[in-house]
Amino acid sequence: MLPSLFFTLTVLIALALFYHIVPSIKVTLALVFWSALQCILAYSGHYSSPEIFPPRLIVLGVAPSMLILVIALLIKRSRQQLLQAELRQLTLFSSIRVPIEISLYFLYRMALVPKEMTFEGNNLDIVSGLTALALYFTAFHSTPLKKWLLLLWNLVCLALLVNIVATAVMAFPSPLQRIAFEQPNVAVTMVPYVLLPTLLVPLVLFTHIVAIIQLLRLKKG
Repeated sequence: MLPSLFFTLTVLIALALFYHIVPSIKVTLALVFWSALQCILAYSGHYSSPEIFPPRLIVLGVAPSMLILVIALLIKRSRQQLLQAELRQLTLFSSIRVPIEISLYFLYRMALVPKEMTFEGNNLDIVSGLTALALYFTAFHSTPLKKWLLLLWNLVCLALLVNIVATAVMAFPSPLQRIAFEQPNVAVTMVPYVLLPTLLVPLVLFTHIVAIIQLLRLKKG
């Protein structure tokens, strides 16, 4: 009960942080609706089908969220709005990775994810969360703003995100599974943890992409 409450609070904090990046009630309601839909699908057991290829979680959960983010960047009006988001807020959003990593550790102790997905294994993503807080309180108070440092940080954090996502996919019980057969990644098929790959990871990825685009434009300018 405590781990699920902790993770639910993490989701709510993530939504609040993202609202500061995109201050739109419509966007926030859309994210809430999407989260509810994913929880319904997980609760119904729709994602617990290890023999199906491609996995339903990817087809109905991860892929649509990624597609929506790509469309948001392609549409001129939304792209212009996103590229006006504050770099400081985009950086702060990665601090959500600290409670996410704590949640993953709880889930590992409950035998719902493998050790490889925690900071005791191959997952160094907690470093992104801790350094995000450090940058939030230091980098944006320097004059001039160290754009190269923020760009490098975003690229490194993006690589760490890709690493844990790849590990999670390889540990997920499906035809794609390659590791952690004794203790696979089953938590993401359950409520509320299904929101990790279908909501939190896409939002973190999105903030990095937007920040990198902004920083590259600033460097050219």
